[in-house]
Amino acid sequence: MDRRSLRLRAAVAGAELERAPRHLPLLYETSKLLARFESVERTLPAVISRASAPLRLSATVLIDGGEERLSTFIWHAPGSASVELQRAQRLARSSFDYLAGGTSANTEDRAVSSTLEAMRSDGASGPQSRVTLPLVVDHRPVFGVLHATCHRSLDDVDLAFLNALTNQIAVAVERHQFSEHEDGVWVARALARLEGRYGITPAESRVAQSAVRGLSNKEIGRKLGVASTTVRTQLMSVCRKLGVSSRGLLAYRVCCESHRAQLRPEPSELP
Repeated sequence: MDRRSLRLRAAVAGAELERAPRHLPLLYETSKLLARFESVERTLPAVISRASAPLRLSATVLIDGGEERLSTFIWHAPGSASVELQRAQRLARSSFDYLAGGTSANTEDRAVSSTLEAMRSDGASGPQSRVTLPLVVDHRPVFGVLHATCHRSLDDVDLAFLNALTNQIAVAVERHQFSEHEDGVWVARALARLEGRYGITPAESRVAQSAVRGLSNKEIGRKLGVASTTVRTQLMSVCRKLGVSSRGLLAYRVCCESHRAQLRPEPSELP
């Protein structure tokens, strides 16, 4: 993201802040949490939990389509009904499908114009508001959505706060994805050099790449669609083949191979 884009983003966020004065302290707290963004699974629960009290959030669904696999994060308040969670997830997915893949308008128009939609209703538990906002940075295509269900009616200030919060989340997620891509390139190249030399299988290499980048067994399993026990078995196999006894030493071994590749590239790696 260049400096002009950052200034534009700051101006947009500033305009949203001016419309949400009573939520300024809360936005400041969430911005500090998102500045230390690690992953959706690790960082977003704390952000949403912090914002849940003033808005009476009952369910929040974030769909991230910015990577190779579509991922869904669901947060809910204690005691939320399963039917409410299912409805929130269904609304989030349908909104994402429309915003990211609809044919009624081009992607840039949807990214700019479909910024906010609120639906208010009076259910059995009292007034409710359901809000769906796109995850988008500048005028690039929509890469996800944030859907929130609140157990109270939201006014314009609340909606401005949610819009500003979604802007914060979009920037944090997009920045993290870029960093993950850059890290993933050198890790994948280093492990590709080790695969043939030590008999590491492609499946083991994918697990090792995620482990070197700091993901837990559970997170790796969710990302690759395999059981955490399978992840553990494959990771142990890679460590055994490379002669290391821990994740830290595995990361060190891969890092050394990456530096070796820069000093002595193989013929296939030469330009």
